[in-house]
Amino acid sequence: MNILILHRIPYHKINYHLSIDHDVHQVTYIGLAKNLANLPTHIRYQTVDRPGTGNVAEEVLAAIRSRKLAADLIISLSENELADAAKVRKTLGLPGADQTEILKMRDRLRIRQLVTQEGVRVAQAVALARFAKSLKLPWKGKTVLRDLDAGTGNDARIFDSPAGILCAIRQKTTGMTQLDQNQALLDQFEVEEYIDGDYLHFDGLVKEGRIIVMQSSQYVGNRLLYAQGQPLGSVQIDTAPADTKWAQKIIDATGIRQGAFHIELVNRAGERVFLDIANRAGGACVVDTFRMATGINLVSAELSLLLGEEIIVKIRRKSKRFGWFMFPGHHLAPGTCRITGHTAFMEHPFLLRFEIMGKTCALRRGVTYQCGTVPLSGTISATSHLEMRNWLEKMFREVNIRSAST
Repeated sequence: MNILILHRIPYHKINYHLSIDHDVHQVTYIGLAKNLANLPTHIRYQTVDRPGTGNVAEEVLAAIRSRKLAADLIISLSENELADAAKVRKTLGLPGADQTEILKMRDRLRIRQLVTQEGVRVAQAVALARFAKSLKLPWKGKTVLRDLDAGTGNDARIFDSPAGILCAIRQKTTGMTQLDQNQALLDQFEVEEYIDGDYLHFDGLVKEGRIIVMQSSQYVGNRLLYAQGQPLGSVQIDTAPADTKWAQKIIDATGIRQGAFHIELVNRAGERVFLDIANRAGGACVVDTFRMATGINLVSAELSLLLGEEIIVKIRRKSKRFGWFMFPGHHLAPGTCRITGHTAFMEHPFLLRFEIMGKTCALRRGVTYQCGTVPLSGTISATSHLEMRNWLEKMFREVNIRSAST
């Protein structure tokens, strides 16, 4: 089979060779030179360096035509290039997810409409342009401002009230750079009610529309607060049959047929409130901790599904629970950072692995969940999720990360 891979995510995060036999298949990686540089040398493949100055799909198609590349399967695991891969597939008449399916999964408002139709409680949301015109919302109190595009909406801001958002828009102080610089972009954002409760995420695999394996986890902190500069962690909890049944409703509503999934939700006084879903493996250390708990690599399994290979799920659940943590640096002043209060935690028996940013490494701009690109991150394990949660909460209180210039 001739397989073309739109290569963007660092190779070590995917390890394509674990699922794709590069000696049996003709594999071509297409991407920017800086991304192709992280490919391993111990497997057989060819590369195509695209310019990166124009539309991704058009550059890929131009490379295919100019080099007369054969293609039976187009793969992209980067959420930023899923729609481009779909366009290439459509142009070449190849099987796989189409643009309609992919764009639907990137529209937060559309996703919530579909989920609501299944009778699931969702976090209410309204397009920012509509709110700015009507000045009315069906809720009061804390409100979230974020990008409408579920594929790029890692950045978000929490305001004490809807009126606070309108004031920040007028003063160009929302903290959302694009919006503050160009208020013609109102229609690219949404406002969402802030839900108090325990923030959770469900991760697993779907085959032919049915969940075949799932792991429930509870956040320590939440992604909204992480976007504002607070540390974030996650610990695995029991996956009750009711969790899987609820998650299947979300899968049915959104029409996901194949691959990994990552669902975000809030448990508010026993009621599950849907926040978001992605047809991909979760970020941060979700793939690592899922594998530790079940023996299943979500990314490798997803690739096998894309190749049409049979997947036999033999879950190897262990008595221990697994979790992870991340301390962000995107909110600090540009430059390097200083970390204090962490030494004792890095020697604790719960800790399995950690990465700490070097003193000369520059902080990355923009919200990121990639280990090694944040000041401090790691994975942990214990027999109780409560023990892990308490340990993470203590670490979050005592570890301090600040700009080296302060």
